[in-house]
Amino acid sequence: MKKSIFILTLIVIVAAAGSAQIGLRNISSVSVDLYFNDEDAAAANGGSLEKLTIDLNQVVLFRISDWLSAELKIQRQDEEPIASTVSAGWHETTISVAPIFIVSQYNYIITRYGLGIGSGYERPAGDDQVGLDARGLSHDLTIDANYETARFLANLTCRGSLHPDLNYWFVVPSTGVKYVFPAGLGLSGKYFFSYNSQAAISHAFLSEVEFPVGDRVSLKVGGSGSMTPTRPIETRWQYTAIAGISFRATDTLGFKYHIEYLGRQNAGPGFRNLLVLDARF
Repeated sequence: MKKSIFILTLIVIVAAAGSAQIGLRNISSVSVDLYFNDEDAAAANGGSLEKLTIDLNQVVLFRISDWLSAELKIQRQDEEPIASTVSAGWHETTISVAPIFIVSQYNYIITRYGLGIGSGYERPAGDDQVGLDARGLSHDLTIDANYETARFLANLTCRGSLHPDLNYWFVVPSTGVKYVFPAGLGLSGKYFFSYNSQAAISHAFLSEVEFPVGDRVSLKVGGSGSMTPTRPIETRWQYTAIAGISFRATDTLGFKYHIEYLGRQNAGPGFRNLLVLDARF
């Protein structure tokens, strides 16, 4: 894991340095998740900490013409079990490319394809465990249509992912809106529906409120709830609580941080820390 983090850090530095010469937008993020057991699972696994997940993303966007932009993305995911009966975790690296079609002043469509290669006992898409030495490819396609003005955003997205080596696939259509009031208060909501090859259905809703506390600082609070009716009733529900802060150092450089509580019915909680760097050159 340390080696992959070091390599991606170098990629971030090189991409940021090059962007200063040709005019790019660079978005770098790191998410660190800790998942805890409930009492029964902790007793079985020999400790309260179940697993640690690190998710690194490096995104570079650049304009090609008046009607076309492009996005390049590298994602690295590592999960390591801690105090667990399983001795190894899963790892996946995904490279994505996306043309961005600018339909009009307020409309644009993103079509993103990602090719991933992973290994380990558990893949991020599925719940089933496979051999510790299992490796395989994944294919991910997203179509993202947006209508965006200074105060209003409407979004419609459909994402599909195929893991042929696991004989597993899933689709996630979603839709959302955001409105920014004249005083700067932003209110957003998004609904997700998912279905997979195991005939599992899930519904989720995310809502956030963002409000300025100065010229360059804003705070946000929010939460989400999800329900999987195909699961046993005692494990159907999950929820989150979110708090975050955004700071814009200059007109072209901004930082975001948020902490998220991940609640899981009849399972231990999780905690997510997310840090984002957004730079325009």
